[in-house]
Amino acid sequence: MVSFEIDGQTLRLQLDLVKDAEPIKGDVRDAAGTAHPFTGWLELVQTLERLRAPGTTTEEDRT
Repeated sequence: MVSFEIDGQTLRLQLDLVKDAEPIKGDVRDAAGTAHPFTGWLELVQTLERLRAPGTTTEEDRT
């Protein structure tokens, strides 16, 4: 689990990694269980930043 503190609220995300993948690869699951796939460190960071942005909803991330 990954947690972020945003305006006094905690955002909990689940990080699923593909073992031995090169580069790093996996999914970040939001509180609703929606998977947000990434490949590489940059995409992982971009995904985390997008999910922790104020006002971001699961519905917005699906599109």
